[in-house]
Amino acid sequence: MHFEFTTKTLSLRATLLVLLCVTVILSACVSEPSETPRKPAGSVTAADGRTPRTATTTHLRDSKSLVEEIVAMTRLLKKSPRATKARTRRATLYRQLGLYDRAENDIEFVLSKSKNAEAYYQLALVKRHANHDLKAAIACLDKAIVIEPHHAEALFERGQLKKIVGDSAEAFKDRKKALSLKPSLAEDFAQELDNPSVDANSEAILQALDNRIQKNNRDTAALEERALALAKLGDFEQALHDVETGLKLNPNNEDLMYVQGWVLLRAKDYHAALPVLLRAFESKPSAAIALDISVAYEFLKRNEDALTWLNKAVKLAPKNVECLEALAIAHQKLGHYDESLKCFDKTIKIKPDFARAFCERGRIYSDRMETSLAIADFGHAVAINPELASAWSGRGYARARIGQFALALSDFDKALELDPKDHHTHTLRGMLYRKLNEMQLAATDFETALALCPNYELALQNTKELFPNENRSQTTPIKGFREITPESKSLP
Repeated sequence: MHFEFTTKTLSLRATLLVLLCVTVILSACVSEPSETPRKPAGSVTAADGRTPRTATTTHLRDSKSLVEEIVAMTRLLKKSPRATKARTRRATLYRQLGLYDRAENDIEFVLSKSKNAEAYYQLALVKRHANHDLKAAIACLDKAIVIEPHHAEALFERGQLKKIVGDSAEAFKDRKKALSLKPSLAEDFAQELDNPSVDANSEAILQALDNRIQKNNRDTAALEERALALAKLGDFEQALHDVETGLKLNPNNEDLMYVQGWVLLRAKDYHAALPVLLRAFESKPSAAIALDISVAYEFLKRNEDALTWLNKAVKLAPKNVECLEALAIAHQKLGHYDESLKCFDKTIKIKPDFARAFCERGRIYSDRMETSLAIADFGHAVAINPELASAWSGRGYARARIGQFALALSDFDKALELDPKDHHTHTLRGMLYRKLNEMQLAATDFETALALCPNYELALQNTKELFPNENRSQTTPIKGFREITPESKSLP
């Protein structure tokens, strides 16, 4: 049984009441947070980290307040689209939630109107954390500091990045000036000294490798290790330079060939990575290389080729659950549901506590209208990992389709407690509220969904039906999402 929705026109008075009540309702709808899920360890990991389906690492209580503030900023921008302070603030909130594309869109809009130091600072953080592009991040910080020489946070961040890339003298100057401008930054600085960060540890490793290479500049093993360390810090240019130096010394070094492809893949240069990885596989076949080749093909939109290489990865490592899961998902995307189910069955047989595999298999069962099996699999997933938000959301949708509305609502609430920034679950819960004739709660969820993802067609369509007198344009669905309507058989 599918959702059945009726269109209701609210009066202007009721519409205004919805907007006035949003903050109160959001507080009531989101429960007390718990910790975020972690990706299960796997023995073979693709370079781009393609498999994790986890919530943001931001504390979940903070995530709730960030979402509420995004809704407020979005409302303000509807009234004043050119309000650059509000747009910059929303970009900051998007970045803190890990929604980097949306943050960058807002920042680019601000910079198209004026040269804004804070916008350049936020763009630098996006470049660092989303793209791992340290050079571009430093360039953005340079611009921010030219516009506002006393921007303490920008100075401190530039010092951090210069420290990573090895410019210790300039890093010290930037940090010293930042601390003189804003002494409160000293607490963070002292904490880093007392508890070395990943960057600090990486710098120590790099220093040791530098010493090795200075003693013997033909040490290809040290060049390989330094390339990997640099790539993990986002310095892909220097990492590739080390790999190329090593390959000049030993053109047939199989490990260096793979590392070169791995670095290019991590740098998102898929066209360049592919031939390198193919040569590395030809020289020394392995499941890890085959998995990375499939990732390159997937991003190049060559899905059948990606599937071929996933089959090779599974053939080389038949009991590796990461390879099996990747193959199952690839079959699922291509609509090969029987093959996908077989792969998930094997995955679960090898690793019975693999929550994500149960969740993905539940999606397929729900697509096939085998709702009882879907609910059972989602139930296994949340029993194994109660923090897997997508499993709660999937079970909520499956339960709603068979009329278990109270249970479905409880599942949606739990999913949003775990991941408040999930615009899709906000939309599904809003659809359920419409079914239950809770129009104010529905409007709140649709508004929140659109604040998080302004182009999400399902939320736009429901909002248009709820407020038929408002002028809300339709846009194309976000690529990668399967459109879900009340009549469809798709899952979130």
